[in-house]
Amino acid sequence: NQGTFEYEFLKDLPVSEERKYKLEGYLFPDTYLLYEGVTAHEIIDKMLQRFDEIYTQQMRTAVAESGYTLDEIVTMASIIEAEIQVPEERKIAAGVIRNRLNAGMKLQMDATVLYAQGVTKEDVLYSDLEYDSPYNTYQVDGLPIGPISNPGAAALEAAIYPDENNYMYYVLEAQGSGNHIYTETYEEFLQAKENYKASKE
Repeated sequence: NQGTFEYEFLKDLPVSEERKYKLEGYLFPDTYLLYEGVTAHEIIDKMLQRFDEIYTQQMRTAVAESGYTLDEIVTMASIIEAEIQVPEERKIAAGVIRNRLNAGMKLQMDATVLYAQGVTKEDVLYSDLEYDSPYNTYQVDGLPIGPISNPGAAALEAAIYPDENNYMYYVLEAQGSGNHIYTETYEEFLQAKENYKASKE
């Protein structure tokens, strides 16, 4: 949080006391060859350098034309990274996030609640949704205050090039499965949610 890193993509990074980790979202997850005695600053720099390589000129242009800042896109990508396991679903989920933002709906993404609390678990309880945090998208409007994970290339790509769909909701198909059911209406969502609950019994 205290280090100084000179990268073009970091120059407009929002500064806020409420952001947990200044560089969350930009420390690119990859395999790195490190030597003994390497410093934390050098490791962070390596990860930021990798982000800079992955974030192509074509992507930069698409972000500039999207109406969102890079930080907002990385935040969307971080939610996709945390919530979506099935590769083919990433762009669909990115479409849902955009649709909800465009409709002025709260995102209500479970992964943001867990990040806000600093916990990992399969089921989010109603009491968790009340957790007061600028990261909790059940409480705040729009995106959380910053990224909630460090997204890989696929999640970043999905956030930049989302699927154009009419889906507004998604829910896990069954307990233990990684895939989701996507729905356009709240009624369909409630039915899918009931099916998920039934799969746990």
